[in-house]
Amino acid sequence: MRAEPTSELLDAIIRQDKLKLCELNSKLFKHPDVDLWAFHRWEKPTREFRLIFPQLQTILPFPSDLFPVLENRRSVVDNNVARSYGEWVETRDYPVTLILPLLNNSQLVGLVQGFSSRDLETCRRVPRALGPRVRILAQSWDLINLLEEKERIAFTDSLTGLFNSKFLIHFLKAELARCARYKKSVGVVFLDIDFFKNVNDAYGHLVGSAVLAEVGKVIRSNVREADTASRYGGDEYVVVLTEIGMTEATSIADRLRKTIAAHRFGHRKGLSIELTISAGVAAFPEHGRTAEELIHRADTAMYEAKRDNRNCVKVAV
Repeated sequence: MRAEPTSELLDAIIRQDKLKLCELNSKLFKHPDVDLWAFHRWEKPTREFRLIFPQLQTILPFPSDLFPVLENRRSVVDNNVARSYGEWVETRDYPVTLILPLLNNSQLVGLVQGFSSRDLETCRRVPRALGPRVRILAQSWDLINLLEEKERIAFTDSLTGLFNSKFLIHFLKAELARCARYKKSVGVVFLDIDFFKNVNDAYGHLVGSAVLAEVGKVIRSNVREADTASRYGGDEYVVVLTEIGMTEATSIADRLRKTIAAHRFGHRKGLSIELTISAGVAAFPEHGRTAEELIHRADTAMYEAKRDNRNCVKVAV
């Protein structure tokens, strides 16, 4: 009979909840001779493996001493435990490690690693016993890769490479729920390029598109990795500042304004185009408690900046 993932496993796949998925896989891989499981999944966008320890509720870099396993693609049972996991593994009595490659249609999509306190001969029987479960996991990882690629396309602005407005709303709702639970702030900055029509009129729409992409790069490179930059539409951008209050968000918005004003755009096309932006700032919870309300308040503040001679930052009232 063909083994199928459980409905709970499929739900985790569709939601791409990696830690939850690995918790379920730990149950799927439950075996009396293995004490601890770790999962290494090939992340297609970053082209690297990631180590997921369900028991630690964490995701770690792929240990370099397992790279030889990627080449031969065969199960390994060894009594020389890799020391790449810090004290959590080293302080426990796991003399044997098992490494099972996950293959789907001959493609390596990940590895399963088990740690055991049993003897080497006992552990050598485990890979064969887990064969059908290994195939289920390989299929689930492959499906997640496909879903992630489709999601990346659906949520990415094709011109700038930033997130699009669809993702912005999706992310901001989730972030507001999280910050409300932990009593944290969220800053929203709404940016609009001043007189952008003049760029299109003077240089054409191809140059205009290149400039929009370059503005996106400048914005992305001047906010934190934890922050989310998106192209809202046309020549408008929105940045969500995680756990940032109104005062700091205003300072960040003004820094972005100054950075863009100092930058010269179109260099690759032999041009030196000067731009300015107008920005509006709103913060949770002061100016709203929903994604739509915060974006609206930041947008309204941005239009106040437009009315006040542009090239400035205004805070929602």
